[in-house]
Amino acid sequence: MTRWRGLAVFFGVGTAAIAAAAGAADVAFDVKPGLWQVTMAGTTSGAPSVPPEALGNLSPQQRAQFAAILEAALARAARPHTTRSCITAEQLRRTPDFGGNAECKKSVVTRTARNVEFREVCTGVGADAATMSGTMHFTALDRQTVEGSAEIIRSAGGKQMQVKQKISGKWLGPDCGGVKPQGAR
Repeated sequence: MTRWRGLAVFFGVGTAAIAAAAGAADVAFDVKPGLWQVTMAGTTSGAPSVPPEALGNLSPQQRAQFAAILEAALARAARPHTTRSCITAEQLRRTPDFGGNAECKKSVVTRTARNVEFREVCTGVGADAATMSGTMHFTALDRQTVEGSAEIIRSAGGKQMQVKQKISGKWLGPDCGGVKPQGAR
C-alpha cells in the first residue's frame, strides 16, 4: 500500500492547505488561533499514474477491480468532507507550511489582513516520485470564518491529475483538545 501513499498525500493537501492558510500567513492574516472546522468540496480530473509493472502483474479481473476502487475513491474525494485542524499562534506568524515534505518550496504571492495566497511546489511525492504544484487562496471573512480555494496539479509518469476545491473554515474555540497542530508529530 505504500505505492498509494502519494495518492493519499495528494487528496490530503486540501485539508493541510486550509489549516496552513488559516494559521500560517503571518500576523497580518487576521484569524484566531485554536481549533478550526474545515469543509472542502471540489472536483478531480485526470488519473493518477500507476507504475506499469504494478498493472502488468494484475489479471484482467484485478485490473477491473482496481479501476472500480479508483473510481470510487475519486468520487468520495469530490464529495464535501469536514475535518478539524489546530492552528497555533506560532503558525499565525510564519509562512504557510504543510508540515511534512521538506522537498516543498513555498512562496507567498499575496498577504494582507484579509487575504493570503501562496504557491507550493513539491517533488518526489509518493512511490511514483510525483510532482505536485498548487495555488491556494484564502479570505478571512472575519476572525472566525475563512473561505478559500485550492487548485493543485499532480504529475507523474506522464499523467496529470487536477484537483479544484472550495474550502471553508470556522473557528470552534481556543482549545484544540486532542487535535495536534499542523506539522506536529
